[in-house]
Amino acid sequence: SEFTKDTGGTPHRVIDTDVLVLGEEREDIAIVQALADRIPGVRCIFGGQLRHAAQVESLTPNLIAINRRHKTHAGIRITGHGLELD
Repeated sequence: SEFTKDTGGTPHRVIDTDVLVLGEEREDIAIVQALADRIPGVRCIFGGQLRHAAQVESLTPNLIAINRRHKTHAGIRITGHGLELD
């Protein structure tokens, strides 16, 4: 099902997306990854150095446009043969 229910019975949309984390300090990256990993359906992936953040953030307006146009909740999923994330 597209929805799941919490213990209070309120329907919540199931999240199925990747989060790209960029940074320089391993400790900082680990904190953000640990926070993202607490969200069911979110997979956290190290996206590289902070200098690449502008490229990653430039996808946001496209996702907003897709979501508005199609009345959906589109996100990003990183795929690839042999991609080890766990």
